[in-house]
Amino acid sequence: MVIKRPPTKGERTRKAIIDRAKVVFEGRRYHEVNAAMIMSELPQAKSTFYIHFDSVLDVVAELFFEFTSVWGSREKEWYTAETDLPRHLKKNIRNLSSLTFKDWLGIRLLLEASSQDPAAQAIIDNFAEDVSRQVAQNLRRQQAIGAIRETLDADVMGYQMFHINCRLVSEWVRRPDQDPQGLADQLSSIWIPTFYLLDPTTV
Repeated sequence: MVIKRPPTKGERTRKAIIDRAKVVFEGRRYHEVNAAMIMSELPQAKSTFYIHFDSVLDVVAELFFEFTSVWGSREKEWYTAETDLPRHLKKNIRNLSSLTFKDWLGIRLLLEASSQDPAAQAIIDNFAEDVSRQVAQNLRRQQAIGAIRETLDADVMGYQMFHINCRLVSEWVRRPDQDPQGLADQLSSIWIPTFYLLDPTTV
């Protein structure tokens, strides 16, 4: 049995700052928030912020990495399975859609920051490159076992899958109905026929 140690005072303070930042950022754009606003309702001094973070962007990056960490843990089946791959992809898309709606705040803030801050853009670029590469590697693996046709260019499809998904996610989260299932259905209607020549409703 593994006994989890209790968080330290510093870890509790760091989490409190992140939790408060989520509240402050709701309804505000990235450039409308500063460290003083985040710390205003916390018992610690404003200077405490800079013990844990170098900038507001560091907090936003933390929110974004929360999303990417959970996403990475949920998409393993499509990347490792050797059978029933269309069903695993459909499940992966459904997980991605629900998680994106849940954690859109960190994604939105990083996108807003990237318009003026090269460091924010670098985080996005590194994430895009990493995901595109992983998708391409997985497609080549599936080509090797005969699951998808060899004529697909894995590198091009990895890049396209990432960027098309991002565009559609950005559109769907701004819709008034806020429907993760609708997003999942649209993504499935693109990628399952593209990779497996199947109707997604039959998967």
